Amino acid sequence: MWNPFRKKPEQRYDPVFEALALNHICPDCKHDSFLMGPKGGMGQNIKCEDCGSEFNLAPFEDGQWCGEPFMAERISDPMPKYSHKHESIMGSEFCLKCGEPL
Repeated sequence: MWNPFRKKPEQRYDPVFEALALNHICPDCKHDSFLMGPKGGMGQNIKCEDCGSEFNLAPFEDGQWCGEPFMAERISDPMPKYSHKHESIMGSEFCLKCGEPL
C-alpha cells in the first residue's frame, strides 16, 4: 500500500557501477579500453587492457550497452593500483608513470 510518509530506501554508492556504467572507465586504473570476454544472456565479461581487472556488465553485448545499464560487478580481485615496472629517468628517485618513490 502506498504511504507518503514511508522512509525511502537509501541508495548505496557503488564505485564500480559508476566507473563502468556511467563513466566507461576502469575503477582501478581509470583506463578506458577493455577486452571483451565470454558472454551469456544479457551479460558480458570484460577485462581492462591496462591493469587486467575483470568485470561483468549487463545489458552488454559486443562492446556496446544494450539499453539502460543495470549491473556492473567485479569478477576478479582488484588489481594492484599500479601493475607496471617502475621507470625513472636520469637517476630520478620517483617512478615516471605513477610518481611513487623507487
